[in-house]
Amino acid sequence: MLCRHSLILVLVAAVIVASVPPPIARAQTARLPALPVIEAGAHVVEEPFRSFILAHGGLEWSGQPLSAEFYDAESRAYVQYFTYVRLERRGDTVELARLGSLYTADRQDEAPFHPVAPVQFNASERVFVPATGHTLGGAFAWYHSRHGGTSLLGYPISEEFYEIQPDGSPLLVQYFERARLSYHPEHAGSDNDVQRAPLGAWMVAATAPAAAVSPQPLKPLASASMRYRVGSSSGANIELASARLNGVVLAPGTELSFLRTLGDISAASGFRPGPGIVGSQVVENMVGGGVCVVATLLYRAAWEAGLPIAERRGHSRWLTAFADRPGLDAAVADPGLDLRIRNDTGAPLYLVVTARGGHATLTLWGRGDGRVVTLGAPQVGRGDPLTVVTTRLIRASSGELLRSERVVTTYRLAR
Repeated sequence: MLCRHSLILVLVAAVIVASVPPPIARAQTARLPALPVIEAGAHVVEEPFRSFILAHGGLEWSGQPLSAEFYDAESRAYVQYFTYVRLERRGDTVELARLGSLYTADRQDEAPFHPVAPVQFNASERVFVPATGHTLGGAFAWYHSRHGGTSLLGYPISEEFYEIQPDGSPLLVQYFERARLSYHPEHAGSDNDVQRAPLGAWMVAATAPAAAVSPQPLKPLASASMRYRVGSSSGANIELASARLNGVVLAPGTELSFLRTLGDISAASGFRPGPGIVGSQVVENMVGGGVCVVATLLYRAAWEAGLPIAERRGHSRWLTAFADRPGLDAAVADPGLDLRIRNDTGAPLYLVVTARGGHATLTLWGRGDGRVVTLGAPQVGRGDPLTVVTTRLIRASSGELLRSERVVTTYRLAR
């Protein structure tokens, strides 16, 4: 058993489709820093939209999220709106919607949207784009070439023309498949002389998708912390295990295996020899000694959050390291002795795990379902072996009793 016996949300050019890993049966184990979503205003951006946005410049590029992700029957895609863009997910790919085309669908009879004849142009001033029958030049061509080109902005679908604004003033604009660019001479020579229109915001205002309503915000559902000795072999193992667990996403209805998520526990993968339990004996040279501290943090947080525990074993020996919360430790050994928890909240769970400066913390983030968890005081027996009984009641938000659980853990006392 691996345990300590003394203690514990850039710009990539010309990419329109981003491949994402297919769904897996258990935990999604991509390593992401801190909370593995983007929180902005009333909405969050989850995977795979999060990675797509971060790969293309973050919220500065996409603008703020204006809706939750929702299924759009018309486009047969999962959709999320942002100030400047709309992202669509079909299967394992993320794409940028052609918002410029959608926004101007009823304007194709207007002269600026009519294709022009393929005549010769001075290539240094203006080029003809055969794909759509329009031209591109000047400041708009400069901006287009430096901000993703056809992959992110699309081909031009209009000529340059003056569009009358709500205040009656004319504005030089050009529409593209995924954008509308406008020229602002008052900012000539600066980074703001060409600007993108907030097409995503305009579409949300025009269509008012139901998903623009804010979902329940993310919140910490439960957290657990323990101290560990900095610089020790077990402390190094705790820090490595925490880094591997940090950023894991547990989809609704799926199960997390601690050992599977942690991966190989060996010297080759960076773990050090440390204190652990073999049989009923404490040893000092078990590779990975200390990772039981991280497993214990996960078990305690899951227990407090009312999550189903599919597999868990307590340590065979009574260890003072875990005596602060008797009966709430988790022993793991690779292979064979695992900790497995299940997400039955109906929404994704996010693990944020940190271990630095001698303090390790694991927090479960999610939306919750209103359940109320009542933990009973541990009942600690006497004698050797020592028996600890832990209990919890889990009620739905309506007050209905969902589960009543009683867990008995038996320890041999250290001699």
